[in-house]
Amino acid sequence: GKLHISRILVVSPEFSIAIPEGTKKPGKTTSPSPLKETERILSQISAVITSHLPDLTVIIKDGRLDLQWGSKPTLSFSGINGRLTGPPGNFEVDITCASRPWENLAGKSTIHPVTFKGKGRIDLTDSHPHRLADFISTKLLFGVFDSCVYLHLGFKADGLDVLQAEF
Repeated sequence: GKLHISRILVVSPEFSIAIPEGTKKPGKTTSPSPLKETERILSQISAVITSHLPDLTVIIKDGRLDLQWGSKPTLSFSGINGRLTGPPGNFEVDITCASRPWENLAGKSTIHPVTFKGKGRIDLTDSHPHRLADFISTKLLFGVFDSCVYLHLGFKADGLDVLQAEF
């Protein structure tokens, strides 16, 4: 017989991702654009999942992600709970988490495994944009002080390079 994995439960995973600050070098480059390279990698992953792990569901409970971008302070996401369901059909993603800049982030989307067309929604509860100043350019937050924002964002993607969002 053949072994078929249909569900993976991951409890309290901790991930750390360090992204180096970009450096621009003068002259022409022959390497593919980051978007094209991302699309190539995601296509390969999607093909493997579709052919070897159909109907796979991955559930994450109480995860943590620390994201370090260059020399900026670490942005931590805690209490990550999520569910990813794979092909056949669309990938379906449902995730929630907390972080210092917001109390709760909830996201839900569907994404086609080949074309990367999809749609979704992100809800941000009790967000404090001024707390993002450590993590992003302070020019974007000029004039934003102690404030609280609730954000509901719907989006539609027509592949990786076309994104429409509605607040």
